[in-house]
Amino acid sequence: MMSKHPVGTDPVYQNSRRETFWILLIWAAFALWVVGVSGWLGFGHDPDTPVKTVFGFPAWVFWGVAIPWLGANIIIFYFAIAIGHLNHANI
Repeated sequence: MMSKHPVGTDPVYQNSRRETFWILLIWAAFALWVVGVSGWLGFGHDPDTPVKTVFGFPAWVFWGVAIPWLGANIIIFYFAIAIGHLNHANI
């Protein structure tokens, strides 16, 4: 079925473009966090010193992997509940 809107002006298309922009921006922010924090906390330590831990995880894993993973899941949940359902309202 053809859309009633000219190419590029369909509201579903506009919503998907906006969502894609935000998803890529969020992904890039968390990717920088994971690489930056893991590299900063994980490299350059004396091998003879004990590894610092947080809740049983090495500190670099907790702050560089677990926390961004949790943060990304919270944002994805919010995005799906608050924003994602809007695309399908008028289809």
